[in-house]
Amino acid sequence: MSDLSKIFAAMDATWPAEERIACGPLTLRRSSGGGKRVSAASADGPVTSQDINAAEAQMRAFGQTPLFSLRDGDAALDDMLAARGYMVVELTRARATTEYRFTGNVRQRSTKLAGTKRISAAAGAGKLDV
Repeated sequence: MSDLSKIFAAMDATWPAEERIACGPLTLRRSSGGGKRVSAASADGPVTSQDINAAEAQMRAFGQTPLFSLRDGDAALDDMLAARGYMVVELTRARATTEYRFTGNVRQRSTKLAGTKRISAAAGAGKLDV
């Protein structure tokens, strides 16, 4: 188990979601008012577009906005979510490129989108890579 995996396991143990539900290769978390981490889905293995559809439907059935927490090794899921229009809403302090959280249904304030960039930083780097 990597150091980051140990950190995520400790966070799950010390501030757990009210409920964890297996949804194919994704673990869904359900918590009423508990925050993003305890209401986010995370991948336990390779994820398909159909898996994302099922997770989104289940999270909506919970009354939650679809939210995904990405970790090392989730590059394919990152790409699939980005292609669906998901946006990063929070980066971890341990390593910004390690965990991305996405939320759906983002509304634009204008009719034009200026553009998007991926921003990342390694812990202790003191600078962002744009």
